[in-house]
Amino acid sequence: MTPSPMGSSGHRQSFKPRSSSFQVPYGQDNRESVTEEVILESEESSEKDEEEERQKRKRKRIAIIVSCVLILILVIVIIAVVLSLLGTGDAPTNTPIDISKYNCGPINNETKPETKDAFMCDMLTTLTTNEETWLRSFAPSSKYGRTVLWMTRSDQTDFSKMPQENILERFVMVLFYFSTAGKDWYNRFEFLTQQHLCDWAGDSANVIRCAYKDRKVTDLGIPQNGMSGEIPTEIGYLTALTRIYLSINQLSGTIPSELFALTNLGQLYLDSNRLRGEIPTEIRQLSGLTTLKLNGNDLNGDLTEVCSLADPTDGEYDFHADCDTGRVICDCCKRCT
Repeated sequence: MTPSPMGSSGHRQSFKPRSSSFQVPYGQDNRESVTEEVILESEESSEKDEEEERQKRKRKRIAIIVSCVLILILVIVIIAVVLSLLGTGDAPTNTPIDISKYNCGPINNETKPETKDAFMCDMLTTLTTNEETWLRSFAPSSKYGRTVLWMTRSDQTDFSKMPQENILERFVMVLFYFSTAGKDWYNRFEFLTQQHLCDWAGDSANVIRCAYKDRKVTDLGIPQNGMSGEIPTEIGYLTALTRIYLSINQLSGTIPSELFALTNLGQLYLDSNRLRGEIPTEIRQLSGLTTLKLNGNDLNGDLTEVCSLADPTDGEYDFHADCDTGRVICDCCKRCT
């Protein structure tokens, strides 16, 4: 057994291990502390910068929103001022119109005007005064009443700057819209806007066509559009019409004889509707008629005189009617039914 070492005094000595703790060099812990403080300060500065940037963006968005609101308010004010200058349309326009050439005299407000000039007198008086007229005798829910209300309350047109024939055509087209249930059309185009009626067709170039010089309606084409009701007799005042194309609708009633006063009419498409009654004998006045389609209705009549205008050897003529039923006589018809 190995003896334990003895001290100088003769007592045994025990060995204690030396401390193994590592002594950090002087100054190193200070440097680390400083570095950490710098990093913390840098992070705090970065966060502060980001917060300031967010606040700037927020203020910028608020400024943009406020600017847009102010611009919108300014636009509304301008529109209100313009409308006030133009008039609200809540009453007749009272636009001075010279109707002396029509020799109107006292307006008969009990019976329908018999001539175009008499109708013109009644219409212009209705649009520009509060006088009792034939047109004002109708209920607001009727086709005439609705037309008068729209022309006097909603239409902002300055009639004093429009030829009176064009005023009449505008009235007739508004009446046509209400007479044929315009609000139920499949495509309403741009009817009843403040534009000239020649622009009511919108992008559909074939709906309404007008002459370039006097802007009178020459072509009315609204086929297969869910039209119902009756064709107004006043359509006979559209004297420049050369084509009427109203096929495949649900138009009812009779064919107005006034329609055949349109001596420029060359094409008439009324097929596949619900028209009934006798074909007016005035149809023989249409000496320039080249296309006539009346088939698909409940009509009767004799088209012999119309056929006398057509050269059977000329391929230009195209007449169709329900001649196979025996209700319509049309020897020159290319197609029956």
